[in-house]
Amino acid sequence: QGGHLSVGDLPLEGGCLEDVDQFFTAGQVVTQSDLLTVLPRHFVNMTGIAEQLVLRALPFVAPKVHVDALWHHRAQRDSAHRWLRETISALSQPVP
Repeated sequence: QGGHLSVGDLPLEGGCLEDVDQFFTAGQVVTQSDLLTVLPRHFVNMTGIAEQLVLRALPFVAPKVHVDALWHHRAQRDSAHRWLRETISALSQPVP
């Protein structure tokens, strides 16, 4: 999942200021600029840069984001890869 450093659909001039392909990258850009971004709350504590960020709730209800696990079909029968997928599945819990 990536993040847009953007003013998006707000009635402001501008638009997407920078497009990055990972949440971590978006957080890093914010720490080195005057930009802001929107990230999943649970992700911020895993970045290692949480102490450099100000975290506030959005002033609106954001839609839920659907996330899937993807892998190349050649790894489907690989025992180590299967173990990893099963472990991730076993450890996964819905985020409140």
